[in-house]
Formats: sequence, C-alpha cells, structure tokens
Amino acid sequence: MNSGSTLDDLRPLRLLVAVDGSAGSLMALNRAAQLSKEVPTSEVVVIYVLEQGYSGTLTIEEDPDVERRAGSILEAATIFMRNEGVEVTAAILRGPAPAKILEYADGFRPNMILVGSKGMGHNRSDAVGSVADAVSRRSRWPVLVVRS
Repeated sequence: MNSGSTLDDLRPLRLLVAVDGSAGSLMALNRAAQLSKEVPTSEVVVIYVLEQGYSGTLTIEEDPDVERRAGSILEAATIFMRNEGVEVTAAILRGPAPAKILEYADGFRPNMILVGSKGMGHNRSDAVGSVADAVSRRSRWPVLVVRS
C-alpha cells in the first residue's frame, strides 16, 4: 500500500476569492483558476465587499456608481473564471471588508481564502494591504495572499 498522497487522493477544494478590481485581487482570481485546474474543485465563490465610507464627495450609500462598479467587477470575474473552465458564484457583501470576508468564510467553510496584497480601499492604509493583513491574521481558514 502506498502511504503517500497523490493528486487523485485530494478532496475537492472550496475556494473563496475576495476581489476589488485591483491588480492583486485579479492575481488572486487567476491563482484560484490555476488551483481549480490542478486540484478537483467543488465550489468557487468570488466576493466583493462594499465598505461604508466615502467615494469622492458622496458616501458610498449615496453613490450608485459604487454598486454598479462592484457588479461589473464581479461579472468580469465570473466571465474570466468560466472562460477558464471554472464554475463560480459571486456575491456582494456590505460592511467592513475583513469582518465580512471572515463572516462569509465561516458560513462557507472554504479550504482556502484568496486575497490580493494591495487593494483599492478608500483609505491610504487600505492601499498597502491592510485588508489582506487583517484577514490573514484573524482567519480560522488558510489564507493565500497573492502579491501584486
């Protein structure tokens, strides 16, 4: 009997990918597509978190373009994954990004969360990867931070 594992022995993956349209999140999406081709994948979910705050001079709640942009990013992510042969579902969440990503993960129970290292947050600190940092520090699930 062979005690080593092979790719055939691997259980299907459940991947959760957080995107925001940044280069890092697009690289995370690409990595999820690669993983899905290498290992049997049962489910891939792509999420976009709308955080409360400001977009230019309007609050996000007052700016309909913010939600349209989120929908466009999720639609592009879904098309990309399907073109790669990966079935995917998508969701828009509302609230603080790290908390909402982790809350969704706790319900979804992924084998891995994928996030980009640099995001497109509304604060300068978000641009250097504070969401990825918070998710990786607080997650009970494995997190892959994809660097851009």
